Amino acid sequence: MKKLLTLLLLISAVSLVGQRRIIKDDPIQRYSFEVMKYRDPVTGRIPANIRSREMEFASGIKAKGRTEEPSTIWTHRGPFNVGGRTRALAVSSVDENMILAGGVSGGIWRSTDQGSTWAKVSSTSDLLSVTCIAQDTRAGQTNTWYYGTGEWRGNSASGDGAPFRGDGIYKSTDNGLTWSALPFTVSATPQTFEFNSFDYNHEIIVNPSNGNVFVANYFGIQRSNNGGTSFSEVLTNSNGEWTDIVSSSAGVLFAAIDGTGIFKSTDSGDNWTEISLGAGIPFSDGDRVELAIAPSNEDILYLLAENGSGTILWKFDDSDDSWTDLSSNVPVNNPDNSEGFDSQGGYNLLVKVKTDDENFVVIGGTNLYRSTDGFATDTEISEIGGYVPNNPSFALYPTQHPDQHALIFLSNNKALSGNDGGLQITNDITDAVDDTSNGITGDEVDWIWLNNGYLTTQVYALSVGPGDQMMSGFQDNSTWLSTDPSSTSLWSDQSSGDGAYNAFNNNGTVRYVSAQNASIDRLTYTDADDETPNSFASIEPEIDGYITSLFITPFYLDLVDDEVMYLGGEINLFVNTQASTATNTTGWKSIPLGNSDVISEFGLSNSNILYCGTASGEVFKVQDASGATPMVTDITDASFPSGYISNIGVNPFDENELLVVFSNYEVPSIFHSDDGGMTWNDVGGNLEETPSGTGNGPSVRAARIIGDGFEYYVGTST
Repeated sequence: MKKLLTLLLLISAVSLVGQRRIIKDDPIQRYSFEVMKYRDPVTGRIPANIRSREMEFASGIKAKGRTEEPSTIWTHRGPFNVGGRTRALAVSSVDENMILAGGVSGGIWRSTDQGSTWAKVSSTSDLLSVTCIAQDTRAGQTNTWYYGTGEWRGNSASGDGAPFRGDGIYKSTDNGLTWSALPFTVSATPQTFEFNSFDYNHEIIVNPSNGNVFVANYFGIQRSNNGGTSFSEVLTNSNGEWTDIVSSSAGVLFAAIDGTGIFKSTDSGDNWTEISLGAGIPFSDGDRVELAIAPSNEDILYLLAENGSGTILWKFDDSDDSWTDLSSNVPVNNPDNSEGFDSQGGYNLLVKVKTDDENFVVIGGTNLYRSTDGFATDTEISEIGGYVPNNPSFALYPTQHPDQHALIFLSNNKALSGNDGGLQITNDITDAVDDTSNGITGDEVDWIWLNNGYLTTQVYALSVGPGDQMMSGFQDNSTWLSTDPSSTSLWSDQSSGDGAYNAFNNNGTVRYVSAQNASIDRLTYTDADDETPNSFASIEPEIDGYITSLFITPFYLDLVDDEVMYLGGEINLFVNTQASTATNTTGWKSIPLGNSDVISEFGLSNSNILYCGTASGEVFKVQDASGATPMVTDITDASFPSGYISNIGVNPFDENELLVVFSNYEVPSIFHSDDGGMTWNDVGGNLEETPSGTGNGPSVRAARIIGDGFEYYVGTST
């Protein structure tokens, strides 16, 4: 029997086996999808700092019923060799073997062998949205580190008022082994987004001359001159959004404020001088700006920005206060293939300068580009990461990954890279020899994966095969397969794009994978443990104008007949009755439900009854969906909120008993029926702070009925 479990986290990306399709990531569409699932339907926004609020509320819920739980030992299944979105990356100034890296939802990880192995050093009670990290490099102080939390653009925080925020700055005084939040930076009123808060932190640095800590965050540049005990604002971003700060080895500071300008301080932030940009500021409010000082000539500053109409790259020479516009040499983005520089609205943007060469400059968007003449011309530029150069299929650059967020230069031409695929290292970032033995032209720099137990992926959905097999779809990291339950076993890539819903047939030889927007592929294998497909076919329907507005669209195989596939559509339910041989046009039929919104989830039973939920809180009961004359009944209750139905749990022994859950905040979340949807009861109970569902109750993501009503389980955001 095919088993499919939906996990309610985040994640996506790429790889090609045989003739499989490569599907490009779309972070903007992903944000909108997350906002839809969790927003308050009344305001259209995710309640301010709901993470802190719901965790505090959940801590007060007392267990009822069982007085003693059986001991359960959990072990992780990985993926051991797949990493997730990484924005924070740093190397110890006294030992290049020690790396600290932070996933945007995976916490802080530490390696003492240059990425060969990893240990998680943030606790489960710490905020795991890590965005920036820095070391105090002064002699005798190198055991002191700081990291910042809160990703402004990348998760649903970029949606309209949808703040999956951070909450403060963390500090370690034992070389990154343990961490504690700095109380001054943690909000005392997390239910509101306050001015001068530390909810979104873009960059953190420590002045190497005196140990002052600077944080570039949503509201401006914050400084602490007492090791983080307190902070004061030294530069204000009056409109709020993007800032950045860098320091020379002597403590000369440069800061960027979006829509305002570039500033310099020679006295550790006591006073700032605005640097004239000549014809005017080339970036506006809301435009992301990144800065980089050339370590070998600290008079040289590079500025990379996304200004709404394109990417700009400028070079500043502090010795004569001159600017040079290099923007025309930035590779032009081509949306029809993988060529060119694309910051995706500032989602991925970096500029770095090699430690020993002021003209060796690397910029990162979806792709990674290097220039050996400081982008003075367009003839000395090479693509060294992201997608394969000039490839319309958007295949990945070998052992690298698109969407660049961090880059660190090491000694002897080595470099580390952090992106949506985790971490990689190259032993020679200057390599100009194109190795064509792999059949790819243009991949001059060789990278090595460092995702060796760096467990930072974000899961959308997983399925379980007939034995130990498991597939999982990850944010911007494709769908991967595991056939070995060992926590250190290697997973194999099966698809591309944002890994979404997936399924095994009963014997595991036919598998279905999908990416964003219901791009569904069928792969066939010799046996259930085979990792390399024998054949591939695209099977998403191209009939009756099939469309879906869901970034991650649900599909399931029938629990009894694995030839039957159910797929959510914008208006209709789509059913395929010959899944193992289906094409884009064969085997499919559409069933009008009368729904006003896209199907967001299914509830499957062991009979011929199927339940369909929508993104607007409608529920439909479909009898004999795979037959010639299906019967549709609208069983939506008047008490249902106009919210996102995230899961439907059906009693495996009684198809008339079901739980329907809504993932939105500020609404009643759990409804129960024991008569096939004729009547409903709100059973949110103590998971709701108030009877109306408003308040700090958690987002409910999943529901299961165990046995014949023996036990009822729901999964929540807490």
